[in-house]
Amino acid sequence: MRADEPTLARLMRLSQAGDKQAYATLLESCQRWLRSYYARRVAPSSLDDLV
Repeated sequence: MRADEPTLARLMRLSQAGDKQAYATLLESCQRWLRSYYARRVAPSSLDDLV
Protein backbone atom coordinates (compact mmCIF):
# COMPACT_ATOMS: atom_id res chain seq x y z
CA MET A 1 0.00 0.00 0.00
CA ARG A 2 1.25 3.47 -0.84
CA ALA A 3 1.27 5.87 2.09
CA ASP A 4 0.00 8.94 0.28
CA GLU A 5 -2.12 11.56 2.03
CA PRO A 6 -5.54 10.44 0.68
CA THR A 7 -4.83 6.83 1.66
CA LEU A 8 -3.68 7.79 5.15
CA ALA A 9 -6.71 10.07 5.58
CA ARG A 10 -9.04 7.24 4.58
CA LEU A 11 -7.32 4.84 6.97
CA MET A 12 -7.58 7.43 9.76
CA ARG A 13 -11.32 7.90 9.17
CA LEU A 14 -11.89 4.14 9.19
CA SER A 15 -9.74 3.76 12.30
CA GLN A 16 -11.69 6.42 14.15
CA ALA A 17 -14.88 4.57 13.21
CA GLY A 18 -13.53 1.44 14.91
CA ASP A 19 -12.00 -0.50 12.00
CA LYS A 20 -9.19 -2.47 13.65
CA GLN A 21 -7.64 -3.63 10.37
CA ALA A 22 -7.51 -0.07 9.05
CA TYR A 23 -5.86 1.02 12.29
CA ALA A 24 -3.21 -1.70 12.02
CA THR A 25 -2.56 -0.76 8.40
CA LEU A 26 -2.32 2.92 9.32
CA LEU A 27 0.23 2.20 12.05
CA GLU A 28 2.29 -0.01 9.74
CA SER A 29 2.30 2.67 7.04
CA CYS A 30 3.36 5.35 9.48
CA GLN A 31 6.05 3.12 10.95
CA ARG A 32 7.56 2.44 7.50
CA TRP A 33 7.55 6.15 6.66
CA LEU A 34 9.06 7.15 10.01
CA ARG A 35 11.77 4.48 9.82
CA SER A 36 12.73 5.67 6.37
CA TYR A 37 12.74 9.32 7.45
CA TYR A 38 14.77 8.84 10.62
CA ALA A 39 17.16 6.26 9.16
CA ARG A 40 18.76 9.06 7.14
CA ARG A 41 18.99 11.43 10.10
CA VAL A 42 19.95 9.59 13.29
CA ALA A 43 22.28 6.87 14.46
CA PRO A 44 20.92 3.34 13.89
CA SER A 45 21.00 2.70 17.65
CA SER A 46 18.46 5.52 18.18
CA LEU A 47 16.02 4.46 15.47
CA ASP A 48 13.85 2.13 17.56
CA ASP A 49 13.47 4.76 20.28
CA LEU A 50 12.14 7.29 17.78
CA VAL A 51 9.80 4.99 15.91
